[in-house]
Amino acid sequence: MDSKNNGYFSMNGGDGLLSYVKNSSYQGGVLEAAKAIIEEEIATKLEISTNGFFCVADFGCSTGSNSFPAMQAIIEAVKRKHESSDLETLEFYVWFNDVVSNDFNTLFSSLPPDRSYEVAAVAGDFRGRLLPPSSVHFAYSCSALHWLTEVPEAAEGSSLSGMVEMREGRLI
Repeated sequence: MDSKNNGYFSMNGGDGLLSYVKNSSYQGGVLEAAKAIIEEEIATKLEISTNGFFCVADFGCSTGSNSFPAMQAIIEAVKRKHESSDLETLEFYVWFNDVVSNDFNTLFSSLPPDRSYEVAAVAGDFRGRLLPPSSVHFAYSCSALHWLTEVPEAAEGSSLSGMVEMREGRLI
């Protein structure tokens, strides 16, 4: 891990022996465990507007190896829900976010060629505003919460604040 950027860490880039790509199978398993829950929540709770596009943000995308299957699963679930409506066909956009020192070159060079969405990288700390208001329809973060140093203000007083505690300056 690299901490070149104000104490923020990024995963090892590239696709070498010590890279995130080669050492993140555990994180990939998190999606497999959560996929049915994500699909159910989209099917039962997500409201889709008629604006013609749908934007997904992945906060903590790293080099993309685990992000791409997650984005595909989310988009496929949204498509299934959308097909049951009379709304116009949606265009999909994914905003990939990670710290400035993240290896976005590896992310872009390994994008799935058959993906059904357009992409953009948004470098920066996800604790602050990164995207314009009302520009994200579905936010995803698989393994980034543990990097926070405090409970976000929006979560204080919610069920999330009772599920986490601070220890040595980190959420656990």
